[in-house]
Amino acid sequence: MKQRHNQLAEMLAQLRRELPLKRPVILRVVPMKDYGSCSLSDSEKHLTICIRSTDSAETQADSLLHEYAHAMDLDINGNHSKQWGKLYSQVYGTWCKHNA
Repeated sequence: MKQRHNQLAEMLAQLRRELPLKRPVILRVVPMKDYGSCSLSDSEKHLTICIRSTDSAETQADSLLHEYAHAMDLDINGNHSKQWGKLYSQVYGTWCKHNA
């Protein structure tokens, strides 16, 4: 399980290099009902991405891409905006370009 968390952390680091954000991102792999979540801290100083710990490595990777798009949206717009779909497309395209 630790190896999988390390793989997700490396994936997040690559996304941060390719699609940088103004705020730091904390990654947590935890038991949860949903596939993932993204939230802005109360102080608005960082973003937290949570990924469900019981999912397969492939599902976790897909969830991280999805949640990183939410992180971009929160970082840029402060909420879940209509731009999210375009941001997700950008995240997915960037990931595929460098990892196909």
